[in-house]
Amino acid sequence: MTVVNDEEERNTVIRWLLHVLIALSVGVVAAVVTYSVEIVEHLREVILHFFLTGMPLSVVGYTLGWLFMVLTAIALTACASAVVVFYEPAAAGGGIPDIMAYLNGVHLRRAMNLKTFLAKAASCICAVASGMPVGLEAPLIHLGGITGAGVTQGRSRTLGFQTTWLQSFRSNEDRRDFITAGAACGVSAAFGAPIGGLLFVMEEVSSFWNLVSSGQIFLATMVCFTFITIINSIVEGKSLLGWVTNSASVLFEVNVGIPLNLMSVLPSLLLGAILGGLAALFTKANLVLTRWRRENLKPFPKRRFLEPIVLTGLFTCIMYLLATFSFCRYISSPYTGYSNSIRWGTESADRLFCAMCGEDSNRYSPFGSLSLASGKNVIRHLFTRQTAGEFPLYVLVMYFVLYFVFACLCCGTSVSGGLVVPSLVIGALFGRIFGLVLFYVGSDVNRGGYYSTKYSWMDPGLFALIGAGAFLAGTSRMTMSICVIMVELSSELHYLLPVMVAIVMSKTVADWLSEPLYHHMLHMDCIPYLGPALSHPEFEQLTAADVMATPLTSLRLREKTSVVLDALRNTPHNAFPIYENKTKRGGSVHQ
Repeated sequence: MTVVNDEEERNTVIRWLLHVLIALSVGVVAAVVTYSVEIVEHLREVILHFFLTGMPLSVVGYTLGWLFMVLTAIALTACASAVVVFYEPAAAGGGIPDIMAYLNGVHLRRAMNLKTFLAKAASCICAVASGMPVGLEAPLIHLGGITGAGVTQGRSRTLGFQTTWLQSFRSNEDRRDFITAGAACGVSAAFGAPIGGLLFVMEEVSSFWNLVSSGQIFLATMVCFTFITIINSIVEGKSLLGWVTNSASVLFEVNVGIPLNLMSVLPSLLLGAILGGLAALFTKANLVLTRWRRENLKPFPKRRFLEPIVLTGLFTCIMYLLATFSFCRYISSPYTGYSNSIRWGTESADRLFCAMCGEDSNRYSPFGSLSLASGKNVIRHLFTRQTAGEFPLYVLVMYFVLYFVFACLCCGTSVSGGLVVPSLVIGALFGRIFGLVLFYVGSDVNRGGYYSTKYSWMDPGLFALIGAGAFLAGTSRMTMSICVIMVELSSELHYLLPVMVAIVMSKTVADWLSEPLYHHMLHMDCIPYLGPALSHPEFEQLTAADVMATPLTSLRLREKTSVVLDALRNTPHNAFPIYENKTKRGGSVHQ
């Protein structure tokens, strides 16, 4: 008895250490993927700036810039699509449905192996860096789950090796817990949200939640967040060890804090209802496109390879041309008066796109600042406070329509990319449009951009944050985790109440209008996903004997071919138990 207890205590300690190993491993993976994308994006931005400002003739520079952006977008998307179509098709999409199905008890082939990991990482880097309206956050969650399954087993079926290490942790329960921890660390690394990562896997991903593992998973998310923050601080060049800036730990930090005004709850309620309807429309459009792809593209690899290339090339071409022919505006600094007056301004010149505005460095392109920026930088622009005049209403509406359409079209293509960042962009765009209309109608703003501090709660940047959380809740159908994630990624605590109201309203409306997107995708893949509620109440009265058959059809570890063929032909079962001898069971085999 003492030996058994000692072994259990040793395994408990090792399990905690394995969760720390998962956190550090996922942190390394997230850092490599994130900074690879940023390096490629920065390189494209530098070369584009050279073409636009370094050529003697502006027409030549603009033409070369257009060719460069379109061709590099096509090349990167081709790489992203080729890896998925011709190397590992299981790496397509964001991967959250795969994690949900696996943790629901469905063993998906190649969902958690090394080939899928490598293909997903490479495809995600190329797809996001190309400017395609997809995000890397959902792939990071899938990569985190694969990492959690890989570093804790001491074996690899893909590489064909197996060690005697960690044999005690190869049960289905332990593997499921490690995958859950890896997915939670993926959320923590992607958003800088350790608490949100824990709530995400509890609310959406994990079907069988083990309360004992809650502390272990929370430790993993905290360690992963700390590790990523240290890496970000080193990359930023901080000279003092241990000092961390907000930009290193907060993904979309708001630039100005605004005290809570309870009047914001009512418009947040309306904004959440509208975005819930838009999220349902987005879901239904994606399902229609998915069915069409299965009928017309899935049997033809070349068509699946070319579809994202064509969409990305068209998206980049349209965005560049519209930025080229759009108007430029002057940069101004926000100003706060003595006590009761505020004047809006713009962000600084180094954060806005000025290369298409000639030699005047005091002007910027509103549409170019959105269309030629990455998804994360677009969100940062939209979240800024006291910048009501930075993006005119017509620019926001035009960009919203184009981005919404192309995000629908690109979702489900044969690349590794998720819907989280596109959902945040769409929600932030509509929220800023909503807030801008409310600001102009309800405040006392004059032609100089001055307005009273009592109307600061109408700031369009504030409603961009509320809208981003509401639309993400409408597409993902989560509430608690989205509330916490929005707070952690923006460091905005004052307006948690309006954010919660909008999120709950959006999910309610979306649930009323359509089924969840991830569950629909699992159903279309014929994956038997079991929801939290039984479809027929009478199923609660069933016992194990109701779903069993006698006599039991079993196979030996070394069995004749004729016996195996007879079992497959004459029984409708999907799996058969295997026995090493009369008393020792050796596992099971599936058709």
